[in-house]
Amino acid sequence: MEFLHKNENQTNNIIIFIHGFVGGETTWVKNGKEKSLIDMILEDRNIDIGYDISLFTYYTKLSDFITRKGFSLFRKQRIVNNSIDEIAKLLSSEVKYFCKEYDNIILIGHSMGGLIAKKFILDDLQETPNSKVQLYFSLASPHSGANLAILGKLILKNPQISGMTPLSDNIRKINDEWIRSKNLPKRLYFQGLSDNIVPKNSSIALDRDKQNVIYSNDDHFSIIIPKEDNLVVLEALKRELKDFLIKSHTKTNKFVDEEIKRFRRKLLTSKNISDFEKLLFDVKLFKEKYPETYEIERIITDIKKSIKYENARILINNNSSKERGRRKRKVGEIFVEEKSGNGCGCSILLIIAFLILLIIYLRR
Repeated sequence: MEFLHKNENQTNNIIIFIHGFVGGETTWVKNGKEKSLIDMILEDRNIDIGYDISLFTYYTKLSDFITRKGFSLFRKQRIVNNSIDEIAKLLSSEVKYFCKEYDNIILIGHSMGGLIAKKFILDDLQETPNSKVQLYFSLASPHSGANLAILGKLILKNPQISGMTPLSDNIRKINDEWIRSKNLPKRLYFQGLSDNIVPKNSSIALDRDKQNVIYSNDDHFSIIIPKEDNLVVLEALKRELKDFLIKSHTKTNKFVDEEIKRFRRKLLTSKNISDFEKLLFDVKLFKEKYPETYEIERIITDIKKSIKYENARILINNNSSKERGRRKRKVGEIFVEEKSGNGCGCSILLIIAFLILLIIYLRR
């Protein structure tokens, strides 16, 4: 996973771009003066500060024997073309460890990349009913296969080509799962009307709901390179991304409000230092995720005041206890002294009485 754009202030949203068959980083990143699709998307200030952007790349060649450095037959390590299912598993592992801090994931896949994203979503829904994937954009993806894959399969032994063959087991299985799934993210299918690689009926996935399709006068590759005279793909992506920011912000605000109320109730019911310190820890964790929430600062201040008050109360109680103990000891000492003094007086009287009785007895 390569991050192309990462905000200084943490955001909850990430867009992952996935290239297609025999594509790579250059699908999304252009050299020289030519602007890429990503460059144009980031020109919108709301998207720029609202999303981080990363690329997911994988090995994809026409033949397993051909690499950038030539033949790999005699190399100790051979990297091979993995199937769409296997690449989706690679994406899952990278999302798990590189995108852990994000709440919302947006997948944009071109050609076979759209099938990889689709398989990833289905696998993710098997693990959890509430996937982090909120938006899925399919750009000229062969959801029902591509006819060129039939010819490619005859010439080359490549699992990626086989996986895109019309009516293949892989295509049929993914489509069946897609239709049955109930918790799919919002999805948009982009179809290039001049695409001579992916048939028109294939670039729109079979879906249990009404498909949301964006048409453009593009071929299979120009669909990811917006031109001034054909910006519908760019404008559709920007509008959907901004709309999601608005909705997620509203949803986030509601969640934050509920959490603030919960923290306030917890503050009122806390009874000792341990309760206050645990609450302070939870609130600080929450603040790391939602740093711009002013009310959280006030709660932290109130908790710290409560901790100081509780410490002062404990100190006063301890001092009061010591003072009461000291007074009791003082009173006890006085009591003992008085008691001791009374005892001496009684003894003297007894002695005098005894002497008087003795004198009277002797006179007889």
